[in-house]
Amino acid sequence: MAQREFDDASATELLKGITIPPQPVVLQAVMMEQQRPEPDMQKIGKVIAKDISLSAAMLRAANSPAFGLRQKVSSIARAVLLLGMRNTASLVTGLILRQAISPKGKMDLEKFWDDAADTALVCSWLTTRFRFMAPDQAHLAGLFHDCGVPLMMQRFPNYKDVLRLEKSSVQEISIAVEEQHFKTNHATIGYIMARTWCLPDEVRSIVLQHHDADVFSQGEDVNLSRRVAILNLAEHLCCLFRKENDSVFWTNQTAAEVLETLAITEEDVIELSKDASDLLSLSVQ
Repeated sequence: MAQREFDDASATELLKGITIPPQPVVLQAVMMEQQRPEPDMQKIGKVIAKDISLSAAMLRAANSPAFGLRQKVSSIARAVLLLGMRNTASLVTGLILRQAISPKGKMDLEKFWDDAADTALVCSWLTTRFRFMAPDQAHLAGLFHDCGVPLMMQRFPNYKDVLRLEKSSVQEISIAVEEQHFKTNHATIGYIMARTWCLPDEVRSIVLQHHDADVFSQGEDVNLSRRVAILNLAEHLCCLFRKENDSVFWTNQTAAEVLETLAITEEDVIELSKDASDLLSLSVQ
């Protein structure tokens, strides 16, 4: 699947009844302030503080090892100042995403979003070694890459049965099977949502092509292939930590391409998995 943009008419056709949550007012305010030459961090803190549940979630996240703050923070104003504009915008976006999508169905959505948070954490951490994208963009990519899955579940009652989500991991979802049964797929829907929420172009591209093998083989955009490789590696490291089987995803589909793209070996992956496990263990304490 070649990288592509969707105009409004194409997006409408692809959605076919799938409801994309509108960009929340809080997120609009944060992003508008972010675009200013000198963002007013106090103003951003006040906007966030008006939402009690968002404020509580942000304080929990800000005090987690994901952001490595040296001191515990107890106020939104302090958290915003310590995190900075980019980290604050990334964190708020992820927290609001979790609140905005509440599909019906039997899939364990708490686990789904917990897994997404783990992937975001590891993806951001990997940028300290593979400097192919900013940590905050890596965090967003980890959170949003599979956001189309619950949206597909919301639209198609048999989605989880067709994809056998009860027995396989989200990583093993087949885009081809989705297209065959639903005439669209979660990567495309996730991309449209990322565009609706005004996420950076780099993040949108990762969401769109994170299941696309051609992103490695065609080599049209080296930076994109590296970013997708970081996401794929983060997913694999999270599976190793959770002792979940992602052998179909990792061994047969992407392992060789990821290793070659990032210029690492299986031995390097083993070492990275140890550090990632330590990081993830700390995040749940």
